[in-house]
Amino acid sequence: SAHAGAWSLTALGAGVNTERALGGLSAAGVRTMVLPWNASNQTQAFINSGTVITIAGASTALGHYMVNRSGASASQIYKNGASIGTGAEASSGLLNQNIRFGQDSTNFATLQIAAGHAGSSLGASETLALYRLLLAYMQAVGAV
Repeated sequence: SAHAGAWSLTALGAGVNTERALGGLSAAGVRTMVLPWNASNQTQAFINSGTVITIAGASTALGHYMVNRSGASASQIYKNGASIGTGAEASSGLLNQNIRFGQDSTNFATLQIAAGHAGSSLGASETLALYRLLLAYMQAVGAV
């Protein structure tokens, strides 16, 4: 079980397929990645898996995005502390590579990443609490 998230301060024009808020890719295709807004108006994410979770309805890369794996075949994507979708893809084991903020192994983003985090799985209330703490900090320093 794990989570990874990033806060993007960038509001892009049209969705772009390569704007990863965070990412990592192992040689075996196991990924941990968050793509806030792609060219098909979707949010996409991987969390210790080779199978992408795709959520329709994205309209901006701005905000806090997090992917969470809560079980062997259970994952969630959150935006600004609220669930925007779930996945049932099987876990493929741990990523054997660094997680990078503002890129993955092959694509660099123009997103301004203000915060990034990774750790063990978080429940919905913990995710919302983390978002609220980050929001308070971002407001205190004038980032949002």
